[in-house]
Amino acid sequence: MGDPLEEYLGTYDDAAGGMFVQLDAAIRQAAPEQDGAIKYRLLSYTVDRDRRHWVCPVNATKSTLMTWDMPRDSEVDTAAEMGYVPIALATRNHFLANAEEISAEARARTRTR
Repeated sequence: MGDPLEEYLGTYDDAAGGMFVQLDAAIRQAAPEQDGAIKYRLLSYTVDRDRRHWVCPVNATKSTLMTWDMPRDSEVDTAAEMGYVPIALATRNHFLANAEEISAEARARTRTR
């Protein structure tokens, strides 16, 4: 299996591809312990290959780079991205540590709607 970023770049145009490269660099610099893979047609990053509990997925539509909703050909704010990744990682870790309680609360909220 090859590099997920390189594989993903092959499915998008240069405008999206350039942004993917910038985002990938920011994500990997902010949290080098993450690994990337293509899952559910998303370039996703997680820890310890736990694809069920991803940290940062990235995707593109015809007009927008998803996850951060950036118009194509816009400048990637790598400082902002690098600030987001540790927050996303901490949120993931909090969920994993408290998954049972969080899920029970979510189910209870759903029943009251």
